[in-house]
Amino acid sequence: GIGFRQLGQIFRKRVMLYTQQTSGSYHRVLLGVSASAVFCSMGAGVALAEHKAAEDALGRDSKEQHRPLSHLVLCWGGGLSGALGIGETRNSATPKHVETLPKDVTQVDCGDSWSACIAGDSLYTWGKGQDGRLGLGETLDVLYPQKVNLEGVTCVSAGHRHAAAIVGGGDVFVWGRGFSGQLGLGTNKSHFTPQPLSFPMPVKALSCGGSHSLFITEDGRLYATGRGKEGQLGTGSQESVLSPVEVQMPEGSGRVKAAECGKDFSVIATESGQVFTFGSDDYGQLGLGQFARYAMTPKEVAVLAGKNVRSIAAGDYHAAAVTSDGKLYTWGYGRSGQLGNGNTVDVSLPVLVRELQNLRVQSVACGCDHTVAVLESGEVFVMGRGREGQLGRGDIVESPAVYRSVPLQVTFLAQERIRVQQVACGTSHTLARGVRT
Repeated sequence: GIGFRQLGQIFRKRVMLYTQQTSGSYHRVLLGVSASAVFCSMGAGVALAEHKAAEDALGRDSKEQHRPLSHLVLCWGGGLSGALGIGETRNSATPKHVETLPKDVTQVDCGDSWSACIAGDSLYTWGKGQDGRLGLGETLDVLYPQKVNLEGVTCVSAGHRHAAAIVGGGDVFVWGRGFSGQLGLGTNKSHFTPQPLSFPMPVKALSCGGSHSLFITEDGRLYATGRGKEGQLGTGSQESVLSPVEVQMPEGSGRVKAAECGKDFSVIATESGQVFTFGSDDYGQLGLGQFARYAMTPKEVAVLAGKNVRSIAAGDYHAAAVTSDGKLYTWGYGRSGQLGNGNTVDVSLPVLVRELQNLRVQSVACGCDHTVAVLESGEVFVMGRGREGQLGRGDIVESPAVYRSVPLQVTFLAQERIRVQQVACGTSHTLARGVRT
């Protein structure tokens, strides 16, 4: 028969804990879909005390720490509503293993206090359930990963309160909050389970923002739906739309290869390596050097011209780009140090992150007030606000030191011999996918 220990292990793996949604208060949105999520394919030392804390983060059992694993998913930062997927709502300032996920995870993403990942061809979500953003048919919070009734998933994007996924050869499904038309289904109705969204041809990439969504079809065309008041749809109008409309890119810009939604702005990369932005520019997040109210049609980010940008990311009010030679540029809202340039001021033009210029950056993700960069070596560097633990460095006390204005390494990951392949940033939490070497 099954012993108590085995029964406990089974229970631990399978139980799903729910808590009623009790707060309708507004949270500042995440929007940092990682570069690998958009493409759909794909330091410094620390104190001895931080090293000690890091050694305990994945559990005290040495067999658990060093047993053979394929892909690991680690989480840290704000645990509100179960966003970390580890069965509790407390913050964690050091990375923890999301143990109940399958081992074949290929993508992770984060929204506002919720998370998603693809394992095999299945989709798992957890965290805040308000507006049906988890796609589970409920609005309850979930403290452990739970499988969504959707198979053949190849890409997922987690927005503030809504989501979209690519299935099979390019079919799109959407769910969550639909108040502004961000689901593209022709109404402003919310949906608690995935709903099919039709396009004239297969979709190869997508991104969900605060209240808008972007889609790229196989032929490199860009489509937008949802709220348009700040110009974030790029259509030349401030009108919101309930169904996807094509965005007219500037003549000669070529095919679109990546798109990122911020809270109320958008960042686009083309196959030629150019970057275009549109939407709100209150904090310089368009990178145009203006601090303008907004831009309603795509404008090229001139500073990045000729730099052959290979990946992009958008946070609430800041953005980042990685060039083909591994250089990281950031711009926009910088008051928490999330631009990594040593200052806490807003910047309206892309600036090279000099602390990383002698290293090769592979990809970047942006959250509300923090930024995470992955090097080609698999090392991870963080910058910005760390009050909720989203920097993963063991800093849990609010103080000036918690706002890191230059990139610092998450040394715990290196100590555990974890080579990170992808990161995603939520409003105040971070997920990383990697392998133990």
